[in-house]
Amino acid sequence: MKTTATVTHDALVLHAARYLKQVAGCSIVATELYTSAPCIPDAIGWRCGRHSTLIECKTSRGDFLRDRKKWHRRLEGYQCGNYRFFLTPPGLLEPTEVPDDWGLLECDGRITSVVKVATFHADPPRTVEMIILCSLIRRARLRKAVPA
Repeated sequence: MKTTATVTHDALVLHAARYLKQVAGCSIVATELYTSAPCIPDAIGWRCGRHSTLIECKTSRGDFLRDRKKWHRRLEGYQCGNYRFFLTPPGLLEPTEVPDDWGLLECDGRITSVVKVATFHADPPRTVEMIILCSLIRRARLRKAVPA
């Protein structure tokens, strides 16, 4: 299990956003958005009227292992995404290391590939996603002076 390419976290986040828009068909995508939500998704996208997809980017095994200990990962009520993925450089993780319901994407710096398909969560709690979406709307209103 050896990585073949050096890809930075920032580069993975950009690839995650591109994947959400171009492959997952998400019309709304947010990356590393700081809100009052208990988590800061690396990338999350919504395919309007259909589903949401969360992508967490990991560049090291240590970061992946630390992620498991985050309190909001252990409580289903604080999870985001109908689909949930980890995005890593090639060979960083084995598909069996990823939680059963999560998928695994790999990016070599150019191409993002699906290594393990994520399980669809039919009815995830929406509180965290609503906080993120409300923050996006509030920021858009401030930038464009959209009436309340």
